[in-house]
Amino acid sequence: MDEHRRARVLKMGEVDIRLKRMGMYQVLPFKIERRDTPIGKVPYLCSDRAIEMPELVRISNEFDLPVCAQKNKVVPRGKMEKDYVGL
Repeated sequence: MDEHRRARVLKMGEVDIRLKRMGMYQVLPFKIERRDTPIGKVPYLCSDRAIEMPELVRISNEFDLPVCAQKNKVVPRGKMEKDYVGL
């Protein structure tokens, strides 16, 4: 994902994402939540729905942002939370 698209999602505060959930394609809303961590505030794309781990990984890599759904957290491949402090 390019920087402009990520910046647009961060600015808008939410995005609708098409994903495969329980064998069916659905469009679910994800909201940006800035969560406190020991290193600072980190923006997460969050959903209150149960989403399978492969879809969370795909969304995280596609949007280049950390993603959380219920109790699962995923960061993009090759990155850590500290890469997103201050966004």
